[in-house]
Amino acid sequence: ELFFASETFIAATATDENGNTSEFSNSAALIVNDARDLPDADPNDNLLDIDLVMPGLQVSLRAAIVAADVNPNRDLIYFDIPTESAEPPMILVGETPLPVITHPVLIDGSTQPIAGQVHVRGGVRGSDEHGFNMTSADVTLRGLKITGFGGDGVRSTHTKLDFENVDLSEGPHLSAVEIAFNGGWGV
Repeated sequence: ELFFASETFIAATATDENGNTSEFSNSAALIVNDARDLPDADPNDNLLDIDLVMPGLQVSLRAAIVAADVNPNRDLIYFDIPTESAEPPMILVGETPLPVITHPVLIDGSTQPIAGQVHVRGGVRGSDEHGFNMTSADVTLRGLKITGFGGDGVRSTHTKLDFENVDLSEGPHLSAVEIAFNGGWGV
């Protein structure tokens, strides 16, 4: 069992007349509270924490994606990155691309307090650097600004990809997914 910064699990199921249970049982709610682009500092300690020195559990977007990919159920990634500005916090993706998303997940930047959006920016290292690369058939992106990747802002091998309040133009679009200024396609 993996312990997350939020220590929150959501158990919501629906059962049909034949006793079959829905896929949403035991979904994890992961809260990204650190804008640094670091992996889990010790993947074997059953704690999701990118910084073993700093008090409390620090969770990055990278670490949350890896943790969500462990669970076959649809997980939820929320944001609560400390900031004193009304501007969306920026997560600058470092030396390696974000992990491929292989399991169902909702990544919800609109949960970020004050700003209602999170900016995920790439390093424009080459056409193979994609922002969000997914092989899962059930991914929802909400409240994200995705810019600066050398490849596609979002790449998916499946046709079921949900965007909520999508806006592909430049400008402040809070509570929207904004995908712009990437080297490849937006999506």
